[in-house]
Amino acid sequence: MVNRAHAAWGEGSLAGVLLMDIKAAFPGVRRGRLVHTMNGMGIQGGRIRWTASVLSDRNVEMVIEGNVIERRLVEAVMPQGLPVSPILFAIYTCGLITWVEVRVSTIEGLTLVDDIGWMATGSDLSQVVRKLESYARESIDWAERRELEFDTTKTEAALFSPR
Repeated sequence: MVNRAHAAWGEGSLAGVLLMDIKAAFPGVRRGRLVHTMNGMGIQGGRIRWTASVLSDRNVEMVIEGNVIERRLVEAVMPQGLPVSPILFAIYTCGLITWVEVRVSTIEGLTLVDDIGWMATGSDLSQVVRKLESYARESIDWAERRELEFDTTKTEAALFSPR
């Protein structure tokens, strides 16, 4: 991101970034959609069956000061604490950048688990803002189709200017 901002400055442009957080990312995963995505990516059947099994009928049992609390069904399809969860979430959301890239030109997307960052360059502030707004609209459209949403309270924008 910093290198791209420096390159934009060298071209006499500004650079901006929009950071968006997917709300309740891990609990929002739909097992069937994840399996479908894995199939589409050509992931081997054994890995898909293992994933479906790990995400099915999850229960939790708690022991507090020696007292065993009754087992309960875990409502989250993908618990955040599993070591494999970030990888599975990346697979689940892998189409987001492609979706936006197809609809908007000159885009650079960055992902980190449940966060997405869009970088735009332009000759002036209004051009950068328009680009970032279009990236956000397309991202929101993509997420709604997957029954996900972005946490607008965590959305941040930054402008990189040589001044």
